[in-house]
Amino acid sequence: MPAASDSGSTAQPDARNTWRPLGVAIASGFFFAMLVIVCLVAWVGFGDEVRGQFTFAQRATLIGIGVGIGVILFGLCRSKVTVTDEGVVVVNGYRTYRHAWAEVESVHLKSGSPWASLRLVNGDRTQVMALQGSDGDRARAGVRAIRARLQSK
Repeated sequence: MPAASDSGSTAQPDARNTWRPLGVAIASGFFFAMLVIVCLVAWVGFGDEVRGQFTFAQRATLIGIGVGIGVILFGLCRSKVTVTDEGVVVVNGYRTYRHAWAEVESVHLKSGSPWASLRLVNGDRTQVMALQGSDGDRARAGVRAIRARLQSK
């Protein structure tokens, strides 16, 4: 690996680093914006007579579905992995996992995998949704940084 690719390297022993999924954030934002736009255009296009036929419960249901989709997409965008001197903090949606360096055996992002995973000493795995395979070099750089920190511990 050329030295130029390590400028701003995240493998410094005292550095605190956080990675978030870029592609998921862009896609989620775009999808939610399009959903809102299509629903608003359809609602205006219905006209007063058709809109008047919707009951309160039906309107509430449609709004609830939109809010539910928004909550799911926000959870995906919320994913992150933070490397500290003490260990790794993984946020997947609305769940947080904290692992000390002594608990982490290795980190992997296999070709074709949707995201990276941490293999723990006890045999368990923690998925790292912040390091998405679709983010390419950005995710691989995060995996390399976590590996470097793991090897220095």
